[in-house]
Amino acid sequence: EDEAVIVADGPFDLAAAERLGVPEILVTYGSEGCDIYRDGTVERVPAAWRVMDVQTTGAGDMFTASFIAHRAAGADPRRAVQIASELVARELQKRVHLGLSPA
Repeated sequence: EDEAVIVADGPFDLAAAERLGVPEILVTYGSEGCDIYRDGTVERVPAAWRVMDVQTTGAGDMFTASFIAHRAAGADPRRAVQIASELVARELQKRVHLGLSPA
C-alpha cells in the first residue's frame, strides 16, 4: 500500500494503474485484503481471515511468493490471491500458538 502511493505519486487508483502500463498489479492491505488491477478493472479480494496480535514479519513475502507460484501454475488472479491469503493466515495462526507477539 505504501509503495503504491509512492509509485503513483499520490493515491493509487485505476488511473494510476493504467498509467504504469503493467498488465497486473496487486496492492495489498494486510488483514484488509488486496486489490487486483487488471485489464482496466480493480477487484478487492478480502483476506482469508484476520489473525490478531501476532508477529507478521515476512507475511508479505510469503503472500507474494505464493501468489506468483500459483499464477505461474495457471491460477487466475483472484484464486491465486485467495490461496496466498489462506497460506499466510495459517502461518500467522501457527505463530499465535507459539506465542509470537508483535514486535
